[in-house]
Amino acid sequence: MRFIFFTKTEWAEPPRMRHQLAGLLADAGHEVIFFQRPIYPWQNSRPTESSHPRIHLYRHRQTLHHKLRLNNLLHYVNAAFEKQEILTYIGLLKIGRADVIVNFNYDYFFLREMFPEQKLITIINDDFWSRAIAGYERPLKSALAMTCKTSDVVLAVSPPLAKQLETFCDPVLFYPWADIPYKAPASEASRNTLLFWGYINSKVDLDYVKHLVELIQRQRQDIKVLFVGPTTRASKRLVALKDHPVLEYHPTARLDELPLDRVFAGFIPNRSGVTENDAIVLPNRALQLFARGLPVAITGMPHFLQHPFVFRLGNGLNTDLATLREVQHSFFALQPAVEAFVQANSAEHRLQTFLTYAQ
Repeated sequence: MRFIFFTKTEWAEPPRMRHQLAGLLADAGHEVIFFQRPIYPWQNSRPTESSHPRIHLYRHRQTLHHKLRLNNLLHYVNAAFEKQEILTYIGLLKIGRADVIVNFNYDYFFLREMFPEQKLITIINDDFWSRAIAGYERPLKSALAMTCKTSDVVLAVSPPLAKQLETFCDPVLFYPWADIPYKAPASEASRNTLLFWGYINSKVDLDYVKHLVELIQRQRQDIKVLFVGPTTRASKRLVALKDHPVLEYHPTARLDELPLDRVFAGFIPNRSGVTENDAIVLPNRALQLFARGLPVAITGMPHFLQHPFVFRLGNGLNTDLATLREVQHSFFALQPAVEAFVQANSAEHRLQTFLTYAQ
């Protein structure tokens, strides 16, 4: 089968579900046409290629950033422009009736008109509309409603998102999956590191991190905190912590390049009371940590899946520190539960589930 992906994502970005799904399908022998983030009319597109022989990258243009379309008219003007841009590729790619359209954009309500005979699957993995500029949420939700209503299948990555989408359609839950089979951690290692791996942005509660590392230092606990990932302007406070004796920072690295034999848990310290954080149930990176035998310690995210290897912090720093010590001591006892969860959320299982939606 051939799958046509529409995204607002660069292929070179750190992997998200769209990258992983494209890779999963391509590894299974399917062909993937991946439209990256659109550019503006005055920009030039540089040719890019994926490293996978069955994943082909394309890019078209848009008139205006999706958050700046502050009324329905601007959405329709952009839709007319993007349709013409995409049409230039349809003949070139010879998109046929058997091809499957996979849409990751909440505002691509025009795809049904362009592909009336193809199966159209929309995947919503973020609450875009709650971050509308200057509160202009209504036109974004209007575009979302039309996109969902014209899709054959709408997949949502969390129950809170699915609940919001129920107004427009009958969404189906579709969680991320582990990128590798469960890998048993080295049993002889001495583990004293708490690992944050991912984007360091405004979602992260750096004030909490600061207080935690200061408490670890005062109590002289054998715990180090390792932060790995790109920063944004909203996370410049991390710079002040880089030289803290308890905290170590690296700009970026693949997960398997890190000293995982020293890590006793993944760390996802998200801020509380943030709409997009509150919708998170099972973030993509958590599955990658679980696959390597790592439990996780979290803050915020009230809907995060509850399992014996998920430890909630934010109950007071002294209590949190005691919880982290508990994770250290029970690390190997947690492994059977972690392994079972990874096996139940494998790439093979997700692939077969997704292919049933594509029929």
